Amino acid sequence: MVKFGSFRDIGRVQCDEIWLIVRSLKAFPQASVPVFHVPDLSPSWQLFTEFLNKKKSGQWNKEMFENWYKPRFLREMCSDEKSIAMLQRLKKEGKTKNILCCCYCQDESMCHRSIIRQLLDESKFALVVAGSRGFNDYEVFCKYTDYFLQNQSGKEIHIVSGGEQGVDALAEQYAKERGYTSVVMKADCTFDYIINYSKRGCLCFWDGQSKETAFELVKEYNTPLRVVKF
Repeated sequence: MVKFGSFRDIGRVQCDEIWLIVRSLKAFPQASVPVFHVPDLSPSWQLFTEFLNKKKSGQWNKEMFENWYKPRFLREMCSDEKSIAMLQRLKKEGKTKNILCCCYCQDESMCHRSIIRQLLDESKFALVVAGSRGFNDYEVFCKYTDYFLQNQSGKEIHIVSGGEQGVDALAEQYAKERGYTSVVMKADCTFDYIINYSKRGCLCFWDGQSKETAFELVKEYNTPLRVVKF
């Protein structure tokens, strides 16, 4: 099991080992279990420095955390190979050990460890549906979307689309008929949204000619992609 806390919880929370998910490591309380410094699960030096500056200037608040810090940190976590590997290691080792992930912050609601906690949550799956506005074969759409989601049984499914005609309209209809959650947003915001999910994917219905930004974004955000050509 993976637990989360501040440095004050060291020695108070029972665990097998402690991971210090901070960029800059200072003194911390003595512990009777192994302690590891894991900077790959912390903000980059640039983001950490910007955060400190905003805090010093009095700009730091819940809105700043949600709208500025969280998207930046998620992009870092989902695009850096070392961070991705360390997150996977935490998931794996957390199944057999009690691991306490700690940082300096007392308030987890405005701390990056709350984002790490969220990325460990595998109970939800987000599927981005992208593609041509000219595609309107609902039977084919259902066939491939059902296939893509066949291994996600038991999860809360969120179907994410752009609110346009064609594929987007089919996605909304599909979510409604299957009883899934439909999330509609502008295409340029889609991937910033789904990186909130540890389990996610993209299904693109492509005519073989049009330029699809989804192809570039899935690589940047380490998101599985399936392309259906029509």
